[in-house]
Amino acid sequence: MDGIAKDEVGAVDGLNRQVELSEAEIQILASLEKAKLEKTKADRTTLEVSGERYWIFLEDWSTAFSSLIASGLIEGDERGYSLTKTGRPLAHAYHRERPDMYWYYYQRFYPAARASAAHSRLCERVFGQDLCQEGMTDMAGLNDLLNLLNLNSGDHLLDLGCGAGVIAEHISHRTGARVTGLDYAASAIVEANQRTADKRAHLSFVKGDMNALDLPAASFDAAISLDTLYWVDDLEETLSQIVDLIRPGGQIGIFMLQGPPGDAPPGAEAASASELGRTLTK
Repeated sequence: MDGIAKDEVGAVDGLNRQVELSEAEIQILASLEKAKLEKTKADRTTLEVSGERYWIFLEDWSTAFSSLIASGLIEGDERGYSLTKTGRPLAHAYHRERPDMYWYYYQRFYPAARASAAHSRLCERVFGQDLCQEGMTDMAGLNDLLNLLNLNSGDHLLDLGCGAGVIAEHISHRTGARVTGLDYAASAIVEANQRTADKRAHLSFVKGDMNALDLPAASFDAAISLDTLYWVDDLEETLSQIVDLIRPGGQIGIFMLQGPPGDAPPGAEAASASELGRTLTK
């Protein structure tokens, strides 16, 4: 659930009912948690520089510091702020949920992409078919992967970072397999579930976080990650969690672009020497 433990969700929901936070206040809380974890300064200037990671989604923080103090969630002044006991669980949860610009980006991307005729044409031209792609996996690569996995109607596939679920829907239709899609973008999961409501026997979509996979162990015959492992905090830990979710004899399919170091030409480094290759061979 976006990296937040279930007991934390209950605590945060309870606090949210008492204090309705603006997006600016949420960004400051997340930034204070980031500063605490990274042991960096928490004065206003340093926090505002840190907030630049939100890019075009950065809110106006000008009045949010004082309102957070008034709400009892932070304390201090421009020389240095800290979280109160009440503010700490909220800050921890929001930092895990939206650590940077990408949470905001993906909340907006999938509804916009599904409504865009231009994006549909782009997918057809670049990838070979419009499956609302946001990545680098084209239809030739996807078809190769499906041929290797050889899924059938008795299999259950986990699609990690499924987005709006159009690729998952395509896979289920082609193979007959049951597919569960997971993504941290709430808007994408809502859209996916609404679009496939009449296919619930074969398709389901859940909001979740690849850093903390809260799914039953050994419940899938295969898992795929198509250009999504870039966003995890600890690649080895996430891969270990994925393995735990797969039944004995199951398969994992990963597409992850990792180029050669520096200015080296393509092919200069063996795949086994990439971060993914090194992690898989540990």
